[in-house]
Amino acid sequence: MGTVFHIANYRHWKDLSMDRVISVASSELRDNMIQGIFSMSCKLLLQILQTASSDQSGGGIGQLWTTADAELNALIDKHEQRAAMQDCTLSALDGLDVISIAIYNVGRLQPNQRVRKCLDLLTTISERFSGLRDLRSVLYCFIDLTNSSVSNAELDLFSLSQECRRLGVNVPSRHYNQMKTILTAKAETQQADNWSRSRRETMPSI
Repeated sequence: MGTVFHIANYRHWKDLSMDRVISVASSELRDNMIQGIFSMSCKLLLQILQTASSDQSGGGIGQLWTTADAELNALIDKHEQRAAMQDCTLSALDGLDVISIAIYNVGRLQPNQRVRKCLDLLTTISERFSGLRDLRSVLYCFIDLTNSSVSNAELDLFSLSQECRRLGVNVPSRHYNQMKTILTAKAETQQADNWSRSRRETMPSI
């Protein structure tokens, strides 16, 4: 029930916000406000996902994943369109949203082209905002760790921290928590798989 309630609240907020923006007279102001709604939607969805992942007893998680997959990647498509415009208006805050969505896509095992689109877009934004370049390097380190055949949550997080220290970058807490959750889940899944495989191999044949 909790997740379904969050989704309903989220959709009500977004629909109401969009309706109010339509009444704004200035087209330039309206476009900026709509972009702000999309950016806030990204943060809200990721926060709801974090809450729902820790308590899936109420159901609705599948509906939430479907909503997040569609809306987060739609935001990337919108950012791509803006990046292609001559007067590109993407900001550093947009870049932080792109990082969040890239981490989300990696954790969701989305097709590689989805992750690639995030990385390419982040490269474009970091040309204007150099502070994002080190965060992009941390993101690449995270992707390498998730692709590794051997997984240990503590060692992975230590490696990530070492990369941050080498680059002299402080990763925003929301991004670090996202990466920590995914690396921990990956290690737990691999540990469970190894246990099941070991048990099958040691079982006496009949």
